[in-house]
Amino acid sequence: MNCRDFSNRRIEGWIPENIGNLKYLTTLNLDGNKLGGPIPESFKNLARLTHISLCDNALNGDIPSFLGELKNLKKISLCKNFFNETIPPNLKSLKSLEYLDLSYNLLSGNISELGGIETLTKLNLADNQLSGELPDSLTSFVNLEELQLQNNEFVGALARSFISLKNLKTFDVRGNNLNGAIPDIFGGWEKLLIMNLMGNNFSAPFPPTFSELKNLQQLYISDLVEEHSSPLVGEHPFSDLSGMKSLKVLTLRNCSLKTRIPDWIWKIPGLEYLDLSFNNLSGVIPETGPKSLKYIFLRKNKLTGTIPAWVKDYPYVDLSENHFSLSQINKTNPNLNLFACCFKETEEVAKQDQVDLRCKNGAQLDDHLYINCGGESVSVNGNVYEADVHENGGSTFFMSKNSNWGYSSMGTFLWAKRNRYTLNDVCEVQTGDAELYGTARLSSISLKYYGFCLVPGTYKVILHFAEISSRKHILSHGKTRRVFDIEIQGTKVLRSFNIEAEAERKAVNEPITWEYSAEVRNNLLEIHLYWSGKGSILYPSDNYGPLISAITVTLDQSHLSLGVLVGISGSALLFLILFIVFSSMYQDKLRREGNTTFIMDFILVSIGI
Repeated sequence: MNCRDFSNRRIEGWIPENIGNLKYLTTLNLDGNKLGGPIPESFKNLARLTHISLCDNALNGDIPSFLGELKNLKKISLCKNFFNETIPPNLKSLKSLEYLDLSYNLLSGNISELGGIETLTKLNLADNQLSGELPDSLTSFVNLEELQLQNNEFVGALARSFISLKNLKTFDVRGNNLNGAIPDIFGGWEKLLIMNLMGNNFSAPFPPTFSELKNLQQLYISDLVEEHSSPLVGEHPFSDLSGMKSLKVLTLRNCSLKTRIPDWIWKIPGLEYLDLSFNNLSGVIPETGPKSLKYIFLRKNKLTGTIPAWVKDYPYVDLSENHFSLSQINKTNPNLNLFACCFKETEEVAKQDQVDLRCKNGAQLDDHLYINCGGESVSVNGNVYEADVHENGGSTFFMSKNSNWGYSSMGTFLWAKRNRYTLNDVCEVQTGDAELYGTARLSSISLKYYGFCLVPGTYKVILHFAEISSRKHILSHGKTRRVFDIEIQGTKVLRSFNIEAEAERKAVNEPITWEYSAEVRNNLLEIHLYWSGKGSILYPSDNYGPLISAITVTLDQSHLSLGVLVGISGSALLFLILFIVFSSMYQDKLRREGNTTFIMDFILVSIGI
């Protein structure tokens, strides 16, 4: 028998050494089992082997160099295991290799020795710990169609030599530390369908050859750095993509865009997903929108004019934090987020998505806030953590029952089977506040919590985290990385926070807390969790992005603001004056009754003299 397929059979143990006796074996598939240990050395006897697939097991050790001696290999798929060390350099001697998938392992080191395989069409090294610069040797894969290097630790700039990869259909370097200007290398990439550059440190502006990617279907770019020497200004701050008639997904999030939204964006015929959030875009939204759009994310820009009525009919629309003048729509869509969208809101919008941020209407001020994110109300250490069980989060603003807090959530899980914005699990944490860590709220892009009507002053903000989404996978695949940024009051306090990496320094089930100091001046506290594109998105949990279990906010009595101190002093002085006046009047009455000594003693004791 030349082919052996034992995939998804729940086979346990190690791969037997005598497998090397199958000298005529050409195809071996052991995907989706529970196999551990290393690849046995007897594999070197399988000289006729052309296809080997060992994905989704618990194999470990290094990838054996003798695989480079199996000259007939066309496909090597070792994804979703625990292989570590470096990629053996002699794999480049496999001159017939077409498919190499080493993704979701623990591989480290650089890949400078990898190259020279002209037959290779797919190279997937995603979700490892590979580092160094992307070498010119990669450009020797002249027939390469898929290059997936996302979620590693690569640094440096993209070399201009990459222009030679003219057969690429997928180019994904998301979630690395690449930097510098995006090179002008895309003129020859006419076959490209998917490009993902999110979660790096590339600088604006976009190269002009972007406009030549006529067949592109998905474009993801986020968090560009604006270079002072080349500011993103002018007539065309980003390339004209109007020729991309096949574009379905367009993400240009936090790219320092400073212009009007160009008309051609609304005219792309098949566009389904549009994310231009966290820029400085101005102008108006057209009176008619493309029927193909399902997701429109324009949060935190400077858009003006009237919000057109057509947005209420689209599944997910986020227009929050803009400068619209008014809205004439009757908001019935729960996934239409208009929080802080407008300067002159209609009564309907104000009632549903606006809030008196400065508490001008005499609302009661609080000096604390407790939220059990994603869970029911619980009492912990004498404090009642309010319930946070609202299920929506794709494009949602939610206000709590008492209007003292709310959240604004944006983003859908593009690569997930379904959207989930709250999680719950049996809590295994052995601490006094364990009830806070059995649930969580999450978002795929942006999750903002607001504390409203807080007493001005300095607050202690404690954020509680526990990675419950992958607890079931810890024993089999515990290398997932959830990575996001944290801002408080608009200041980034934590960049690329990795929940599981932080947990590795503690016991597996021990929660993580971060404590910050925040100044509240206008009665408003903002906590922002943001996903820039780093970390895992598929395995073992496809609900990537920010996750939080609870929020604790208390007034720091040792840092009371001047306004609070003046208020307290003024109130105390007023009380003392009223007390003395009242007591004097009462004393005069009692004097006439002969009780002068008693009332004077009472007054002196009451005021502490």
